[in-house]
Amino acid sequence: FQNCKDLFDLILTCEERVYDQVVEDLNSREQETCQPVHVINVDIQDNHEEATLGAFLICELCQCEFEEKSGRTFLHTVCFY
Repeated sequence: FQNCKDLFDLILTCEERVYDQVVEDLNSREQETCQPVHVINVDIQDNHEEATLGAFLICELCQCEFEEKSGRTFLHTVCFY
């Protein structure tokens, strides 16, 4: 990710540590286009059951379902390129 120069509208992470690293990396980059990118973390424990549940939650999130339905909180940041 750190070496990728592609522009994204949305970046999803599944671990708060990775989310923090992505936000830190984006904030340290020189802003060239001022295009916004939404960075969202859905914290998922590293096991089969949580990964399956997390996949469904991320799918619902992408279909405009939010915290009220899932009962989970999401970290969200808008960064700019």
